Order: sequence, then structure tokens, then C-alpha cells
Amino acid sequence: TWNAVTDLGGTPVLDEGRALVAVQDLVGFSQFAIGSSDASNPLPVELAGFEAQRSGTEAVTLQWQTLSETNNAGFEVQRRAEQVWQSIGSLDGAGTTDEPQSYQFEDTDPPYAADSLSYRLRQIDTGGTESFSETVTIARQVTKA
Repeated sequence: TWNAVTDLGGTPVLDEGRALVAVQDLVGFSQFAIGSSDASNPLPVELAGFEAQRSGTEAVTLQWQTLSETNNAGFEVQRRAEQVWQSIGSLDGAGTTDEPQSYQFEDTDPPYAADSLSYRLRQIDTGGTESFSETVTIARQVTKA
């Protein structure tokens, strides 16, 4: 059984095949966590927040927090421009911990002509199982020559 928070400003999506709930098209949100009520199949990471902010004239800083992690090998940061997801970097996870963790990644080379960029996290556990975060989107001012 899944309990979903519906007042997130985006579109909740249930992927039953991967036992994943995601929220698409967010531009930001307050802290929340998504978890399974099935104690025998806990999610590897309780994501408490994921946001994107412009930093400087071109860069985008991504920040996220976890409430707990179970066998978390790490995160792959993915960016979508022109309908194609690309891996742009990765960070090691904290393994197994009940302590909140904070992560940050800076996209210093976004596509020049993109006026909107979307990001998501691909979380991989130590057994190779993957899950995806919700998508966050940031608008940019693009000067056309």
C-alpha cells in the first residue's frame, strides 16, 4: 500500500513495476519523504528534498537530502535537454545510515541554448538496483544571437 502526498505542485506518478512513486515537473517543494508501508521491502533511500537553483550566470546547483539510506552505493545526476536524459555526474552514497545526509552537485556546463533544464537522480544500491527521483525543472534566460 502506498500513501502519496498530493499537494506537491507536480504530478505524482506510480510505477508499480519498480515500486516507485515519483513527482514530475516540480520546480521546488518543502520537505517530504516517500516510503513503502511494506516493512519487508523498504526503499533504499528516503529522499527528503531535491531542488535546483541557478548559480552564477550559467551554472545550476542541485541539492538533495536523505533522511536515511540502506545499502546506497550512490547517485547519478541526470539532465534532460531536448527530451534526452544524459548522465552528467555521480556522487557516492553513504551506504547504510539512519542519519540525514546532504548532497550537492554543480552543473557547470549546461547546454547553451536550452531555456529550460530538467534534472533527476538515479539512485543505485549496492546490489545494482536503481530507482529515480522526481524531476525538477529550472528556467533560464537564453540570449539568442
